[in-house]
Amino acid sequence: MKVLLVDDDVVSRMALVDLVTSLGKFQIVEAEDGEQAWQFLQSGLRPILCCCDIRMPRLSGIEFLQRVKADASLNQLPVVLVSSATDMDTVQQAIQSGATDYIIKPFKALEAKLHLQKILHKIWANYCELPATTMKRLNLKAERLLTYYQALQKQFDAALAPLTTALHNGDAATIKTRVDALHTGCITLGMWHAAARVERLRNPRAKPELLATIVAEVQAEILHQIDLANGRLA
Repeated sequence: MKVLLVDDDVVSRMALVDLVTSLGKFQIVEAEDGEQAWQFLQSGLRPILCCCDIRMPRLSGIEFLQRVKADASLNQLPVVLVSSATDMDTVQQAIQSGATDYIIKPFKALEAKLHLQKILHKIWANYCELPATTMKRLNLKAERLLTYYQALQKQFDAALAPLTTALHNGDAATIKTRVDALHTGCITLGMWHAAARVERLRNPRAKPELLATIVAEVQAEILHQIDLANGRLA
């Protein structure tokens, strides 16, 4: 799971990195300004969240937000603006234009963490069912649900080598069997985003490199679910 952090000030960006990494297992992508962040998105980067400073050279946070919202393939990306208190009028305008929320800098660590945590939980709810909901739906206790997550981890590990070979050889039957099993496991545990990622492997033109990327991303999502189930991200 990737989070894109955009700020031309190195120290502020470091603080953002520390803030986000304190909230879960995310792969952080850093951009020095809005233009670089936009190029990352144009190159195929699809983070679950973007935190973006407002005042930057080349392309400001507001201009970056406008580009994102105008692009049909990107306009669902949650963008949280990072602003100083003096930018509040601009922030309110940006919220009306589609910004998800904002955080104020210089950061007050606990306050910023709690605020961003709420935002991430809302975003995550669109990607994965919360473990408490999964437990209720499957009539499981927490300890048993953890064994389900661990089993799915092992299933993805075990599928990596045979699927890589099948993709190299164009072995449609093996690809279907393996992808069906992985997809079913993800759906069973309410991991909809992971299931959608796995579906991409049904494409006969899918590259083995894509498989490695998807497996790594899904494993990160499973670890995130395990942390939620254990109460570490409550």
